[in-house]
Amino acid sequence: MTRGTAKAGIGKSNIPGSMLLATTVLAMALLAGVTSARASQSMQIAQAATVRHSFHIAAQPLSNALTAFGQQSGMQVSVDAALIRGVSTPGVMGTMTPEQALGRLLSGTGFTYHIAAGNTITLQKLALSANSAITLPPVQVEGRTIADNPYGPGVGYVGHRSVAATKTDTPLIETPQSVSVIQHEQLRDQAVRTVSEALRYTPGVVPEEYGGTDLRVDQYMVRGFASNNPYLDGLTTAGRYTLLAPKIDPYELDRVEVLRGPSSVLYGQNIPGGLVSLISKRPPETPLHEIELQGADPRGLQGAFDFGGPLNKDGTLLYRVTGLARGGETQVDHVDTHHYFLAPAFTYKPSSDTTFTVLAKLQHSNDGMLTQNLPAQGTLDAAAFGRIPTHLFIGEPNFNKVERNSSSIGYSFEHHLNDAWTVRQNLRYAYTDTTVNMIGTAGFQPGTTLLNRFSLGADAHVADFAVDTQAQVKFEALGLQHTALFGIDYFRSHDKWVEQDGSAAPLDVLNPVYGQPVTLPPVDFATDDTLSQAGLYAQDQIKWDRWVLTAGLRHDWADTSTTDLLANSTLSQDDQAFSGRAGLVYLFDNGLAPYVSYSTSFQPVIGTTFDHTPFKPTTGEQYEAGIKYQPAGSNSFVTLSAFTIDQNNVLTADSDPAHPFAQVQTGAQRVRGFEASGVADLGDGLKLIGAYTYTDGRITQDNSGNVGNIPKDIPRHMASLWADKTIQGGPLRGLGLGAGARYIGDRYGDAGNTLRIPGNFFVDASIHYEYENWRFAINAKNLLDKTYVATCDNPNFCYYGLRRTVIGTVSYHW
Repeated sequence: MTRGTAKAGIGKSNIPGSMLLATTVLAMALLAGVTSARASQSMQIAQAATVRHSFHIAAQPLSNALTAFGQQSGMQVSVDAALIRGVSTPGVMGTMTPEQALGRLLSGTGFTYHIAAGNTITLQKLALSANSAITLPPVQVEGRTIADNPYGPGVGYVGHRSVAATKTDTPLIETPQSVSVIQHEQLRDQAVRTVSEALRYTPGVVPEEYGGTDLRVDQYMVRGFASNNPYLDGLTTAGRYTLLAPKIDPYELDRVEVLRGPSSVLYGQNIPGGLVSLISKRPPETPLHEIELQGADPRGLQGAFDFGGPLNKDGTLLYRVTGLARGGETQVDHVDTHHYFLAPAFTYKPSSDTTFTVLAKLQHSNDGMLTQNLPAQGTLDAAAFGRIPTHLFIGEPNFNKVERNSSSIGYSFEHHLNDAWTVRQNLRYAYTDTTVNMIGTAGFQPGTTLLNRFSLGADAHVADFAVDTQAQVKFEALGLQHTALFGIDYFRSHDKWVEQDGSAAPLDVLNPVYGQPVTLPPVDFATDDTLSQAGLYAQDQIKWDRWVLTAGLRHDWADTSTTDLLANSTLSQDDQAFSGRAGLVYLFDNGLAPYVSYSTSFQPVIGTTFDHTPFKPTTGEQYEAGIKYQPAGSNSFVTLSAFTIDQNNVLTADSDPAHPFAQVQTGAQRVRGFEASGVADLGDGLKLIGAYTYTDGRITQDNSGNVGNIPKDIPRHMASLWADKTIQGGPLRGLGLGAGARYIGDRYGDAGNTLRIPGNFFVDASIHYEYENWRFAINAKNLLDKTYVATCDNPNFCYYGLRRTVIGTVSYHW
């Protein structure tokens, strides 16, 4: 295929993509139409009373139980605790409407209730006589936006607030940036097993750049820029080597947030496309107990548990212990996976003004190399013998492992000095070591079905330390309301990588024979790398009438060094730079909020090219304009955005087959695009997610003749649609069905645009049933068992994506 033909092909949309795009646009239009209607307050209360939720409230004081009821029902509940002091409740467990749950919660307490006019629920003392009734002050039941906790799992699919976008608890409607919140219920409904998989229905994101087969790390792209380092609890996990990147299991998380566009002003080093922010599960104020068992095809088994609650009577000490063990086969012969983690957490909360939470984790994994690098001939393009089967194992069974051990400990501290001032600090230390034994391929021997192979053995470790200290103050001046934030953060990563590169006997793809010995030569690559960065930042959120202005400025100092242990030479680099952001939002009464913003990024890059030339730091800038829609009287959120991003010194894979693990900087690129997304809990058990992304990426500077080409792995069109419906009444009450469709358009696997990767259409589905404290579910991902190439790095490094996976889940709560 010529370069011109390839360029023309990538702009075309095939029939499945067009159908999905049309369906997505229609669904979002329907969503906007449904949510724009203004319902009366009484209708909102009536609808809220019929929606079923999963309640887990143990026996405890009634005042605490009413707080838990508000959190789990999605409603804000307030009552004078003094009037019910000393009253206890037997609790409530199971899936039911809020009205049913409240009735069970009050059983045996001596209180009952009735729904009054307007937006109140009135509690009454059970009367022993006609004159003995005591009416308590009204319990206010308000909208979901008040009850939304930006650190918690949320209720339903719709998140209304975020702490990641501004480092303050801010409504999304007031944030001049495109943000997606993926709440716990969506992770559960889609049976998500990796962070990359959690991003499948998120606009602007290529969720699994290598097809989801890489069991070691999460690799994704945000607005055209690749990353494998999410932020965890507000702190970076950045490092040099992919195999030393953290492996974070969604079961240890309460929520996932995606910030699109540069966020360096608050987080320092960051790709200009955006960042993924993860929030760990934290100790709850009400008892929580869950046991979960999963079986999967390809054959596998997983067990998990999640326990938490108060450790003392007054609730000042809380705990949570989450654990998981997984083992099984994969779609590739001789490749198995084993993964374990234990994550204890403890919170000390002596008052409502002070919270100190310790977060720790121990993790072990031992996986075979599921990411099989194969030539384009036989994968992208048919060879004389046809296609290479997806189950082909290219290595040797006795030389095939990526074993990793990691541990981390840190804390999150917050203290309100008074009504104006709040101080916070997040800190974490993490250590990971890994051992790698693998075999890869280097193309066919001419005129044969024999694949040339190479061997690699490595031992490595990394130690990371990160701390972020903040001070926030709220005040009013000259009629303007200010939320000012000042902070200083520091990050240091130190790794060591020792590698042996050798050869291996060829493998016949039509008749593979294993058991051939692998002998590694002496060490031929050894480096010791350090990256340290300190940053000072300031931000002010200014409100006046309907206007919200967010502006921030940051200065970074970064030191990087790479020591070649074999040559005993060190390359060092010191960088410093300013980055900033300014954005303006206008809030209309009807829920519309147009916004504009400008932001920049700065990212020091550790490492060298194959010839030991140090990488340069990257800088980027973005212009964005959009509109958000959060209609009153509905639980929904819609975002439309358009953007332009320019970045210099883009890091890409070396296209020279002789340097399979090296990287180069191609110069500069520009990414322009449009995104549309909507998420809604429409009532009556129906939840909907829709997204469409148009992206136009171009290489604008390059010394290899690629100017004007499309950068690697940037599809022009992406679209997705997910719907989940749970029956609310009748004999089938608790039964639910979910279905989703995803389309990722054509893209290229190289900067030269010679490796065209066809677009792919996927279907996902689920069926689930809840009864009392039990939940049963079956999820099918890539239901149609699509065989596809996810990406290529060069003609000898192409990768198949995951085929159909079926997961059965049984969970029990008490």
